[in-house]
Amino acid sequence: MKRLLVAVVATTFIGCTSNIQKHIKHINTQDRIPQGSEIFLSYAGPENVAYQGMVNYNDLNVNGGAGMPYPGGTAGIFLASVLVHAAAVGAMKGSKQSVLEKQANQMLEPYLPVIQNIKAKNLITQAVHHIGGSSHNIKLTVLNRAPLKAKIGSWIMESMPVFTMLQDSSAIILQNSITLYKKSDKSPSIVYQNIIEVVSMPYQGVNTKDYWMKDEGKLFSTASHQLLADSIQLAVGDLLGSGKKDKEQTFRFYQEGKSAYERGSLVDLDHDRLIIRTLRGWIKSVPRYNDNNPYFKLDPTALAANSTVRGIGVYY
Repeated sequence: MKRLLVAVVATTFIGCTSNIQKHIKHINTQDRIPQGSEIFLSYAGPENVAYQGMVNYNDLNVNGGAGMPYPGGTAGIFLASVLVHAAAVGAMKGSKQSVLEKQANQMLEPYLPVIQNIKAKNLITQAVHHIGGSSHNIKLTVLNRAPLKAKIGSWIMESMPVFTMLQDSSAIILQNSITLYKKSDKSPSIVYQNIIEVVSMPYQGVNTKDYWMKDEGKLFSTASHQLLADSIQLAVGDLLGSGKKDKEQTFRFYQEGKSAYERGSLVDLDHDRLIIRTLRGWIKSVPRYNDNNPYFKLDPTALAANSTVRGIGVYY
């Protein structure tokens, strides 16, 4: 019964956050944050962290109004507008979407013992610990109170992450909705807002459940807070204007052995990871396919079971 309750709560929250994330508008007012400043991190979701299985929405005829603009004056106005529209889109898609999501989430059953023990406060605390307490000369501190009770003048970064596992369990994707504002005695204005997506390095072996659940699921939970840590660092760098401002180009991705393409601009590149800005302004960090990346070297057992490279990556 406990597992069923966790699954129901997670599915309800995921449905809401997924619709919200589709309509997040990139905002960067370029308000200067002095070097050495402190940003307080707050989790903008429920205690139970949202996880979902990868679902294919291509069969749905309702696109959700992806281009619909939202007011960005204050965090309250923005969130209220998005929630209203998300609810409307959810009603339009109706039972068909619910069936697809339920089917996709069934693959999470083996991981529920770990998922139900991943709590928001601990997740964000572990992420800050992984970062080392600072990023780009900005101090990062977990807010130990509600944002409304924070001191006037404090920089507040609210995070609403949703974790998605591919159907073959080879990788986890984090989409983190991040909003930054400065606490004031009036309604706070949003300084920065974006979706930061980070894809984990893919596991190429066959026994994915054994891989993620080894040592009572330690790798699964560690991957979660590492993805969150990476997304926070990318957000801080983005709001400070770090990274390249390159021209738009087409990037070729693979996802579970199938090719896909996305337009965007290069932000950063190293030997095993590529970071781009999508046409919506969102930041996406994806494993890079190359012979020097050990995560993409298939062992004979994996190759016999699956002749394609698993997970999500980019050819560049």
